[in-house]
Amino acid sequence: MIISPQEALNIILNNTKQLRAKKVKLSEAYSQAGASDTVANIDVPAFDNSAMDGFAIKDIDGEELEIIAEIQAGQQTKITLRNSDAISIMTGAPVPKGCLAVVPIENTKVHGKTVKVIKHVAKGENIRRAGEDIRRGQTIIKKSTVLSPVDIALAASVGLKSLDVIETPKVAIVVTGDEIIAPGKKLAPGQIYESNSFLLEGLLKSNGIVDIKILKVKDEIEDTVKMLSKAISAADIVLTTGGISVGKYDLVALALKKLGAKRLIESVSQKPGKPLSYFKLKETSVISLPGNPVAVGVCFELYVRPVLLKMAGHKEIMRKELKARLAHAIKKKKGRTNYARVSTIESEPHRVVEVTGKQGSGILTSLRSDGIAVLPKDAEHIEKGQEIKVISFEGDYK
Repeated sequence: MIISPQEALNIILNNTKQLRAKKVKLSEAYSQAGASDTVANIDVPAFDNSAMDGFAIKDIDGEELEIIAEIQAGQQTKITLRNSDAISIMTGAPVPKGCLAVVPIENTKVHGKTVKVIKHVAKGENIRRAGEDIRRGQTIIKKSTVLSPVDIALAASVGLKSLDVIETPKVAIVVTGDEIIAPGKKLAPGQIYESNSFLLEGLLKSNGIVDIKILKVKDEIEDTVKMLSKAISAADIVLTTGGISVGKYDLVALALKKLGAKRLIESVSQKPGKPLSYFKLKETSVISLPGNPVAVGVCFELYVRPVLLKMAGHKEIMRKELKARLAHAIKKKKGRTNYARVSTIESEPHRVVEVTGKQGSGILTSLRSDGIAVLPKDAEHIEKGQEIKVISFEGDYK
């Protein structure tokens, strides 16, 4: 049964669960989703400290003061400032009792044990107060936040050495087709170089997936069953390329049936990517992508990426959708939603896009684009200047 792209996405997402939480070192937490709120257990700064190299003073109107001590960063002092005193202080050092301001060193002149203030400061100036950045008990990272370098630095600033994150999926890529060979080998008549695994591996890595296995299978049922079984046992999600249509050597569906997988999607009313299929075997999802590279890329964006992000605990799992106007007319056949690869040629006053040349499902160069234009199922002719929906690639494909 053929279903719509939205129905396909709903089926896949409804059969997808978030993975488990785990504790990781801060150095390993980047780009993962936080499993819980992170709360500060200290104030930051933890104490009032100097924002400048200079002199800590009590009398902000004083002009000539006696230098009675020095405080370096990391040091403490029990001295209480008097009106006639100044203490040499370094950036980050705790300010002494009685300090009302810090005079930058460039606004002073030192003569032996005295310092002359040549430019006065206001009360509280150049003092960083305890807790002015973060207060004890404050939530500094919310649950499901995709951890940025700043988030990780914030965790470090309150003394945490690890964070609870959602695991990222383990992914296996199963490549089918006796006609494909590895790049670098000499092509025999009828052979082509295999590129789908490189495309998928790069897309997976760009979405934070690091545990990736790639398996190549022969167009034989026994080998297909063996390799799919191996992939399913090692991964949270399996991506197959090719072997899912209705040809004599399209063996993926048969092999998965032998393994006991349930087929939930057989075909999707879209171009490219009509043969897309989805299987479930216990907790493992198998998304079977067509063999043509453009269909692989488009289906990755429409279905695989959202699933991976949901499994990894992300809140935002869908690409941004933009409105754009066509730079030229497009003709298509009714009956399927078309996904045309487009590039932006104007951003102001309106976004204007054009297709990236030939749009066949084997034209890999067409994926070097800014996004995919969604051309409705029942449309036959989209006029020049007509407003359309574009799923933005956000620079990932250029």
